[in-house]
Amino acid sequence: MRFTLNKKIAFVVAIVLIATFIQMFYTLNYQYNDLMNNKKSQLKELVDNAYSILVYYNELSEKSQLTKKESQEKAKEIIRKMRYGKDGYYWIDNDKYILQVLPPDITKEGMNRENLEDNHGKKMVKELVDGAVKDGETYVTYHFRRLGSEIPYPKLGYTKYFKEWGYVIGTGFYIDDVDEYYSQNRNKLLIFFFALITVVFFIYLWIALGINRIIKSLKTETTEIINAILDGNLTKRGDSNRINFEFKSIIDGINQLSEAFIKPINLTSTYLDKISRGDIPPKITDDYKGDFNEIKNNLNSLIDANKTITEIAQKISEGDFSINIQERSGEDKLLISLRKSIQTIKSVENSINQTISEIQKGNLSFRTDLSIFLGGWKNLLTSLNSLTDTFVKPIKTTSEYINRISKGDIPEPIKEEYKGDFNGIKESI
Repeated sequence: MRFTLNKKIAFVVAIVLIATFIQMFYTLNYQYNDLMNNKKSQLKELVDNAYSILVYYNELSEKSQLTKKESQEKAKEIIRKMRYGKDGYYWIDNDKYILQVLPPDITKEGMNRENLEDNHGKKMVKELVDGAVKDGETYVTYHFRRLGSEIPYPKLGYTKYFKEWGYVIGTGFYIDDVDEYYSQNRNKLLIFFFALITVVFFIYLWIALGINRIIKSLKTETTEIINAILDGNLTKRGDSNRINFEFKSIIDGINQLSEAFIKPINLTSTYLDKISRGDIPPKITDDYKGDFNEIKNNLNSLIDANKTITEIAQKISEGDFSINIQERSGEDKLLISLRKSIQTIKSVENSINQTISEIQKGNLSFRTDLSIFLGGWKNLLTSLNSLTDTFVKPIKTTSEYINRISKGDIPEPIKEEYKGDFNGIKESI
């Protein structure tokens, strides 16, 4: 699946926002837990102070300075009077859930609180007693009304088990302030997060629209360049001033790329135009790299080839057939044809020279063999044979008549028609 640049940015932004949200809530929870741990530490310290009184009077009992019952009563009496903070107090239940100490309402001392529930149905005394008896100490959260109020508030209780007497001593802090802190900060966090999302959304929208404009301008500019080149307009260049300054280098790079292609193309076109008109230009000496250098080398080879062909044609025009032509490849039809032409010209020259030589020797019946020649060359030598016949026929007639006359045999006058000087010879005979 392909994603556009905007979608990729949106995905990254979403991941960052989610990570930020998780980190912020983690920090908030950490702060909440830290506050709760502080309260737990304070509760433990307070209960340990009261617990030390039970330890002290138990030691007096064990030393027989007081009876066990006297020790218990004195310890409970002291703990009933102990206070901390504004309205903090301690309570004691035994391991049978029987209330031993409750300073705010001593009339309830002696009642069984095993099934006592808060407004959420939680048996908080049972959990406080059972947890302490099992583990030696325990923390329990529950709801309980404040002194002088009928409204239950969240509370954290801590109890510790005094095994020697079967007592579970405890106290508790209302934690509605911690919950309120958590709730307020959570709400602030949500408000901040949604505000952050709004701000980030508009920033993303601004960036996305900007990117779209940049991409559109790049696409438009490059499309214009490509279409112009496809239409044969090699002078077209992109206008980088129409592009965002951070992306101007892209259009500048495309222009440089076009220059890199178009310069050798224009040079090739110019050279081919000159060569096609017979104007052989000088070899290319500029430096090119890679495939462009290969094009340069091929053009220079073409220039060399045309110079060679021109030199060959010039020598042929001067009657110099001694040149040695080497074709450049098995497909070099031009030089192969030139070599064959020279060979044919030499053959024609030899045939003419041979005809002249034979006639000079008196062999007036010799004629050039036309079977090895074609086309115009055959027509030329046919004309040569006809010319020879034109000379030889009156010469033979003259020779025959002179021979007969020399023997006293006067022949009939020549009746065949001759023209020009040949007719003068006829009249003389």
